Amino acid sequence: QSLRSAAMSSSLGARIAARGGNVAKRADVASRETTGRIVRDAFDTLARSMDTLGRKCGVGGDWNDIDDQSTSLREKSVDQTCHDVRASLMACSGMAAVFGVAAIALKIAGGVDPVADMAGGPIIDESNSDLIRVPPLSIPLRQRIVEKLTKEGDGETKRMSQLQGELFAVSAQASNEKLGMVCFDVLTMLESASSVPTRLEYAKVDPPKAADLQAVTEVGSIPPSKRRKITEAAGESSICHHTLEEVEHATTWLDTL
Repeated sequence: QSLRSAAMSSSLGARIAARGGNVAKRADVASRETTGRIVRDAFDTLARSMDTLGRKCGVGGDWNDIDDQSTSLREKSVDQTCHDVRASLMACSGMAAVFGVAAIALKIAGGVDPVADMAGGPIIDESNSDLIRVPPLSIPLRQRIVEKLTKEGDGETKRMSQLQGELFAVSAQASNEKLGMVCFDVLTMLESASSVPTRLEYAKVDPPKAADLQAVTEVGSIPPSKRRKITEAAGESSICHHTLEEVEHATTWLDTL
């Protein structure tokens, strides 16, 4: 596992150096809220929006139509609440994918446990507006101590040591059409061992091509614990895959990066 992690670090370090001119340099000015609080607030928002939608649809009470416009106003209000519910569902689904499927896949592919709140706050990328607003899950690859000189108010020079780290981070993008993982090379800096990491640079890792992905073989000796559910909507049917099947596919996807 340690040899595999070292190889992974070397590969990603070379990629950062090779694409240094294309790395988006941006100070991490995101909220200092922890991942746990952000995820909790997201699921609380989903619960509140679902409750609001139920009440606006008449669950647990009767509608009070004051005039002829009440019906049209209620339809507009319900439509807006449906949009809020959909946005909350996409955000919560993305978080479940990152801290569920991606977390297990990272441990299998990298050989180490991924860490939360080490790659800075949520990544706000103008070129990818579908990114979920949650700090990415990351694996530390390399760390080094960097010293710099600063001038004090009295004119004296003081030497300060900072911890600089390279990480491989995973987030997710969610839209009306799809839900997928997004990977980044991240450079962070810590003032001290107990300080909050500040993200200095990040670069999106290009996803693997379909031709590079190895075929995922079916495990015939181990039957699935549950039958796959088939849902039908608008004349089309879709198969719900087991979580471990998605983990296997995500692991293969990460191995090709």
